[in-house]
Amino acid sequence: MNIVVAEDLYPESLEGDEPEPLPQVRWPLAHLMDLLEDPDFNEARNVSALFLVREWLKAQGRIA
Repeated sequence: MNIVVAEDLYPESLEGDEPEPLPQVRWPLAHLMDLLEDPDFNEARNVSALFLVREWLKAQGRIA
């Protein structure tokens, strides 16, 4: 499994992109663990990734 933390993204369409735009979902880091209450956020790999990225963000000093 790979976890990607993407920052400073911006919308741009390029040749070869899918015709349907991807939905943008913004989620504040302060509410990271609230994802566990979302019924669509239920796959074990996603939950595992959430805990891993939380620990990484703590080590970076970006969340408490």
